[in-house]
Amino acid sequence: MQTLIVIPSLMHKYTFSAPLAWLFSDHADQVKGTYSFALTKDIVKKYDHFVVELNWFIELYEFELITRLIKRHNKKAVILFGGLYSQLKYQEIFRNSPVDYFIKGDNELPIKQWLDGADPRTIPNMVGRDFENEQSYIFQQRDYKHLDFNLDWFPDYAERWKEYPEPDKDLEPCFDELPLLPKYWERPGQKAALDLRWRVPPKGGRYHLPMLITSRGGCPAAHEGCDYCMGSKIEAMRAIYKRPTLVMDNDTLVHLLKK
Repeated sequence: MQTLIVIPSLMHKYTFSAPLAWLFSDHADQVKGTYSFALTKDIVKKYDHFVVELNWFIELYEFELITRLIKRHNKKAVILFGGLYSQLKYQEIFRNSPVDYFIKGDNELPIKQWLDGADPRTIPNMVGRDFENEQSYIFQQRDYKHLDFNLDWFPDYAERWKEYPEPDKDLEPCFDELPLLPKYWERPGQKAALDLRWRVPPKGGRYHLPMLITSRGGCPAAHEGCDYCMGSKIEAMRAIYKRPTLVMDNDTLVHLLKK
């Protein structure tokens, strides 16, 4: 089924949560992504299925505006929502927003089955307005190696970077300034100098894959963690995902970087 992925834009301009880089890799021909500011009623009318991200609390108000816009202009719309904040407050979100489905915990397999057209009542971890399936799908350490990455479904990501100016040829890469924007961008057919390839895929390309998450369900830092960060709430994360924190081993990291 054709599905529109809608990403709120209040968090940071032109960003999104990292799992979107692999969650739709098997269905790039079935989904299309857009930032919320580009959403129109005409676009909404073209789709019957939507995924709306709600990863951070500060996106909540915008999330509600997005879901109400979709339902107002498309009565047949089915909305699946998700993200870390959603994991904490999904019951409250069901009460306050016109959404239809949510996936508890790990979502790689449930997302795949949903896009394949499976009945939501048969999908593990799936929650609807009148049902809550068993949370039986749990991401395992070995599953890291099977992740594939694809952003062809999200043309806006590549298009928005065109708004940034070309880097000055005399500008030196600086790793002390954040965010690390892909200014040093090798276009197809070009060969950037080695010192300007620090954010460039080995073979060039139209986009940069964002973040390779090396831990799931908590921060792997040796200290107790930053109190403001959800990654430090190990017990809360264990309750959400029904498993301990998974930390990627170096061999798997190198394997995924080669991909």
